Parts: sequence; structure tokens; C-alpha cells
Amino acid sequence: MDEMSFIVRKETLKVSGEYKNLRRIRAFVNKLTGLAGFGEEEAYKVQLAVDEACSNIIEHAYGGENKGEIECVCAFSEDYFFVQLKDNGQPFDPDTIGYPNIKSNIEERGIGGLGVYFIRQLMDKITYKSIPVINNDKVLSVINELTMIKRRTMV
Repeated sequence: MDEMSFIVRKETLKVSGEYKNLRRIRAFVNKLTGLAGFGEEEAYKVQLAVDEACSNIIEHAYGGENKGEIECVCAFSEDYFFVQLKDNGQPFDPDTIGYPNIKSNIEERGIGGLGVYFIRQLMDKITYKSIPVINNDKVLSVINELTMIKRRTMV
């Protein structure tokens, strides 16, 4: 059965890519995880993953604040909670990032890669796609979609 089958509720929030808007996104995700019946710990995991992903969009995809929007779509079915983040920044496929060696000394580790690692640890599944926006055979922009899925466990 498709994970997206039988959506019970779906809501969308669109904000400018600014760090101050992370608070609004967290509140939005908190509201929806509450409606989905998540306990505090599971809701926090979803919020943390979304916060990290949105921070990465602002910092890496847009290269700074106020350079684009972030659309956050939250939905849930009987078994799953979905968060889809959309942006028009630089494409970045998290599958291109390997797993960091978290057992090595911090001085020996390279910079970056921990955010994607944390998102993978907090969520049950993540997928990414970059969709070109084409007009007259020219790529005008892209729409990046990061979908994160958390299995619903009721408290």
C-alpha cells in the first residue's frame, strides 16, 4: 500500500527563507503532530528534523536569508506523518552525503554532513527530488522537494 494513501489531514505553510521563520515552522509542525496524536518525544523528533532541513535550505540552497521561500506541507494518514519541504534554491540530494564517522575525534572529522545524519536518525524515511521548471525548452528554475516520513506510534 502506498504510504500516501488515505490522508486524514493536510496543511501547508509558506514562509520566506529567514531564520526567524523557523519558529513559525516549528509551531506549524507542532500543531499537526499534535493533531496526529504524536507524543511529546516523537513530535520533537519531527520538529528537530524539519528545523535542521529548513536551516539547510536557508544556508545552503539559498546561500542566506531572504533569497527565497520555504513551503512546508504536513499531512498524516492512519499510519504515517509526512513533511514535505519545497524550495527554489540550489539542488542538493542528501543521498550524495555518506554517513559521517561519528566515532572519530572531532578534530579528524570533516565539516558538514551531521545535519543530514540527524535527519536520517530522527525520521523513518527521507526522499528528495529536484524538478526543473521548463519553458520553451529552457530550464527557468528548479523546485526541490524533500519528503520526510515518520511512522505514527500512538501514545
